[in-house]
Amino acid sequence: MKSMRQGADRVKEAHAQCLLQEFENFACKDGELVDDFAMQISTLAAELRVLGETMPENKVARKLLRSLPRHFSQIGVSIETLLDVNTMTIEDLVGLRIGSTSTPYESEPVVFCCLRKSGCPSIAIA
Repeated sequence: MKSMRQGADRVKEAHAQCLLQEFENFACKDGELVDDFAMQISTLAAELRVLGETMPENKVARKLLRSLPRHFSQIGVSIETLLDVNTMTIEDLVGLRIGSTSTPYESEPVVFCCLRKSGCPSIAIA
């Protein structure tokens, strides 16, 4: 019975290592909506937590900012500069509406606003 338990723990640990590797290599594809990417990375982080890995919310939020497509990189830098990323969650970032247009190449402005209690201003980038 004890050896079966050890085997299950090893399988769980191996699966967690595979998911950690996937998490580190995960990147937003061109044309992918930021909301969809945030959902995928959130799901991956939740799976890691179920397997016993420590996955702080701010680590997931930082991963999202690091993995934004190149055309959103300036928005990511602005968020890191203006807000305290150490206290942000993925939900906070999604609430900022990064990349609110349906595709990154439309002529509509990309708008995001801060809904945090800290009273930071709304930001609109056209």
